[in-house]
Amino acid sequence: MQDQDPQIKAEKKKMQLEMLLKDSDVKKNMRSKIEVQTTLRDLKHKESLIHMEILSKESLLKRLEAEAVVLQNELIRIKHKMNSLGQQ
Repeated sequence: MQDQDPQIKAEKKKMQLEMLLKDSDVKKNMRSKIEVQTTLRDLKHKESLIHMEILSKESLLKRLEAEAVVLQNELIRIKHKMNSLGQQ
């Protein structure tokens, strides 16, 4: 085997170092990507839970508003009845 040209050897060494650095960057990028994906999945799950809670509270509010109307009407009916008793 022939000895390689020192310049070619140095260039190969430089490229190997560059490859190691790029490989490290790729792994770091992958870890960051996985972290962001995990966070995004968690946030979407929380969003879904919040949406369900909003729907539940909106439904409860509508029911309470309808109940308030019924109670208000009963109160008015009782007041009218009481006033009519007082006029007899």
